[in-house]
Amino acid sequence: MDGDMAGTAPSSAAGKLARFPCGPKTKYAVVLFWVIAVVCMAPLAGKLGDVQENEAVNWLPSSAESTQVYKVMEKFQNPNEAPAVVVYERREGLTDADRERAKNDAAAFNDLEGVEAPVEGPFESEDGKALQMVVPFDMGDKGNGWEKLPDFVDEIKSFDVKGDGMLVYVTGPAGFNGDFAAAFDGTEGALLLAALAVVILILLMTYRSPILWLLPVLSAVFALIVAMGIIYLLADAGALTVTAQAQIILSILVFGAGTDYALLLVARYREELRRHEDRHEAMAFALHRAGPAVFASGVTVLLGLLCLSFADMNSTSSMGPVLAISIGVGLLVMMTLLPAMLVIGSRWMFWPTHPDFGTSDPSEQGIWSKVAGAITPRPRTIWVGTTLVLAALSFGVTQIDSDGLSYEDSFTNVQDSIVGQKALEAHFPSGTGDPVIVMTDAAHGDSVAEALGRVDGIVPDSVVQSPDAGGLSYLEATLTDPPDGDAAKDTIERVRDAVHAVPGADVRVGGSTAVQLDTREASSRDNKVVIPITLIVVFLILMVLLRALVAPLLLLGTVILSFAAAFGLSAIVFTHLLNYEGTDASLPLMGFVFLVALGIDYNIFLMTRVQEEARQVGTRRGAIVGLTATGAVITSAGLVLAGTFSVMTAVPMIFMVEIGFLVAVGVLLDTFIVRSVLVTALALDFDRHIWWPSPMSKADHLPGQGDGGHEAIPAKVPALVGVTAAANAEIAHTAAPAAFSEVSPAAAPAPSPWQKTDAGVPPIAPVGLTNGAAPTPAMPLIPPVAPPVVPAVAPPVPSPSPERNGTMGRVTHENLLAGPPATLLPELDEARSLMDNGTDATEVAARFPDYSRAWATLADAAFTRGSVVESYAYARTGYHRGLDALRRSGWRGHGPVPWDHEPNQGFLRSLHGLGRAAAAIGEEAEAQRCFSFLTESSPAAAEALVAPRS
Repeated sequence: MDGDMAGTAPSSAAGKLARFPCGPKTKYAVVLFWVIAVVCMAPLAGKLGDVQENEAVNWLPSSAESTQVYKVMEKFQNPNEAPAVVVYERREGLTDADRERAKNDAAAFNDLEGVEAPVEGPFESEDGKALQMVVPFDMGDKGNGWEKLPDFVDEIKSFDVKGDGMLVYVTGPAGFNGDFAAAFDGTEGALLLAALAVVILILLMTYRSPILWLLPVLSAVFALIVAMGIIYLLADAGALTVTAQAQIILSILVFGAGTDYALLLVARYREELRRHEDRHEAMAFALHRAGPAVFASGVTVLLGLLCLSFADMNSTSSMGPVLAISIGVGLLVMMTLLPAMLVIGSRWMFWPTHPDFGTSDPSEQGIWSKVAGAITPRPRTIWVGTTLVLAALSFGVTQIDSDGLSYEDSFTNVQDSIVGQKALEAHFPSGTGDPVIVMTDAAHGDSVAEALGRVDGIVPDSVVQSPDAGGLSYLEATLTDPPDGDAAKDTIERVRDAVHAVPGADVRVGGSTAVQLDTREASSRDNKVVIPITLIVVFLILMVLLRALVAPLLLLGTVILSFAAAFGLSAIVFTHLLNYEGTDASLPLMGFVFLVALGIDYNIFLMTRVQEEARQVGTRRGAIVGLTATGAVITSAGLVLAGTFSVMTAVPMIFMVEIGFLVAVGVLLDTFIVRSVLVTALALDFDRHIWWPSPMSKADHLPGQGDGGHEAIPAKVPALVGVTAAANAEIAHTAAPAAFSEVSPAAAPAPSPWQKTDAGVPPIAPVGLTNGAAPTPAMPLIPPVAPPVVPAVAPPVPSPSPERNGTMGRVTHENLLAGPPATLLPELDEARSLMDNGTDATEVAARFPDYSRAWATLADAAFTRGSVVESYAYARTGYHRGLDALRRSGWRGHGPVPWDHEPNQGFLRSLHGLGRAAAAIGEEAEAQRCFSFLTESSPAAAEALVAPRS
């Protein structure tokens, strides 16, 4: 049963902060705080849709001409007016009854709620087959009037008489925007439920528990409610522009990214529960160790999204803060509420499996260790090949047009407004009901009107000039082409050139077509500005986090390549499989920011763990351990994020389908290919140089020395075989084992003649004195393996004097000196064979998931090959790594070390190998101390290690 906090959790400032959410009393305060926050924010979150700004003109910057026209339109007409173009069509020709019916309908439309201005028409087409009228609808200046359009359009359609042979369509701005609003109507709730189902399914598959998934999901729901409440308050105050797209994406992002953070925290908590009997202490350690990586990842995503604030498009620039707020709240909830609920729930939350104290961690074995083993022998070949494949995929971007979508091409299905637009084009000028709007000073109104009427693409004699007001002149003209097409945008450019050329006139050109043109130009500018800013911000964050230059550059390059490959692959699918005409103008920027921020997210999880391990065992081994340790949880996190974004493809709008598909594909590529294969291979190939210019990149830097900015735990362990005793700040109060407390320094053993480092010098050299005593052997660089001339039989092992046997019998001592039992070390033959073939020691060690066990195996293999000094070096490395693992599991330098707990075996075997090698070089006292502690702390280990040899 869990007890109270034992007081052994991290005592640093960060450690004390980590203990707050999971303290025996404070955990309840944390839960109460978030419950109160949700109760207060829930009513506000439900009103977020009321403050949406979905009119395209409100998305543009104030500098755009179309925006400036919109701001002064109220002098001449209602700027909140959306005209509905109603088309009556009888293909065999209109009848008098048709004309009379249209007149009656026009009178009835004047009485509809929201119709404040008179209905224009009906007007008959020249071919006598169609009628059209313009019904102006006032959306209102408060609330989200955009959402009223579907009901208004349906009300007009209700006047249609079925079966009389005359077809009735509603198109124009009200028809188009009504279809957009209908596409989003109810979508948010459906997508939220779909995302919730995806998250629950993946959590069930990941945890294999019918209970545990509840806590991450509940935490995500809390985060979503609080984030939406905060965003509503800011939007209602005019500080943010919220669109329907932004609201959908923030919901998806909270569930996806929030669950990612939950997965990482729960994985580390489960790991710590196996090392700590007290669950409060286990969570404190989990937060202290996993918290910095999760926090750094969340901050990177948050700052990356805030880079959208530099965009000109209001819809894009406001989406940055909206999504950043959602990420910030989600991160805060997952780092406080989730830990508190997990600790309150205790170990039973993991049912039917329980991470009980002392049990082994099954994640140490699995597919990711096999992947790491496959990459290790040939990392350069793998990263070069992977890069070429991803680069080839990126060429797919040449297959798609990213200049924007027409109304017709914006939906995944055929909309009524599009059918109506085609009917309108068949009988009337295509731009009817959606005119070009020109504003100029009153003194130049006539000149501007004349210039406007001469522009190619404007219907002759369609220019209408309203009476001047407020010193301004208002003009309208009808386009000959559909207002949402490229030809109409070209006409707007010609109109602007023509009217701007009028001497002395201060002219602005607006209208829906001008809005689309300005949107395309602003989006193009945003791509050129925001993308570089995002790259710079992410690079600086990585540089500070990793304290290096090479690693951040490589990581940034991988996510850029990942985005290019994802975009290229998506473009091929959009163009050749789905037959889309192009993409929304904002897709490249939105996709880039999402994938770079989220892609770096996973690379941070991996590389912080690689760096943590590299400080202890070197970069190559650290890369293998990092991938093995993080592979499963990051894969689950990637599946969650890809699954949540993929639900956006259910929205019947091309932009939502494309952004959902692009992010999902990009996350999967990054999770399974870029992070697991490309980044790992780069780390293996660049080795220590990846940390340049930090001390970890130096040739004389030894594992355990730290990097100048981080504490190196292995360098501060109890004295053994001549290593000075030193205490970590967090473990200084704990005494070293009695068996080790009075170890006298031993002289450095002389290296074999063939043993040299890369620099050509012996790997073991004196590095200092202990209390004026003889030099102590330094932690060696991994020496190269011996050439084939090394003797195959170990030299005679001197037996210790009988009076030095202590509590052991002479037979036991001699058996411990004899070497490893073959039945205990099934991997020994493989390791020895690899070393005989010249395989680098770090690559041999990489074959085993437990690095302490790996070095013990190397020590045994070297000993049986006659390389005693090499065996001494490997055993010493394994000892320090195993000791660090013991301290992480809560061992404080005293008490038994159970042999049947598999993670302890690497430490005990390394200790045995160290004593054996010390005896072989004549240091009997050192051997005696090693063997004495071995038999006293773990009799089962001594018994196993003296088992009969085969």
